[in-house]
Amino acid sequence: MDSNAIRNLESARVSYPGMVVRTSDAQDATYEWRTNLLRSEQYWATWLDGMNQRFLYAPTRKLLILAGGTPVDAELKQGLDEEKFQLVVFPEAGHAVQEDNPTRMAQEVFAFSQAELGL
Repeated sequence: MDSNAIRNLESARVSYPGMVVRTSDAQDATYEWRTNLLRSEQYWATWLDGMNQRFLYAPTRKLLILAGGTPVDAELKQGLDEEKFQLVVFPEAGHAVQEDNPTRMAQEVFAFSQAELGL
């Protein structure tokens, strides 16, 4: 919860136990990520290179769901202006958008799929 990766305590209790390890036996236990994500830091700057192009030019309707505060770069802003995808922002969500508000996530995906089917 302190990392703001997830902001829904109930979801965190269900989804995150396998991702963290307890590092203290004290009453106020502390936890660390099971996987040392910093070992992949050298790839962070480039691992999404070309992702916008693949997303924007995929031959289908698209829905982009973002957590609040997630920046949208110029390329995606232009694609949004050109109606190449539908954008939904969850201002209350952290990195794990689907965990922070699973009900709204399901509603948004369902509504998008219904519109796709013309229902």
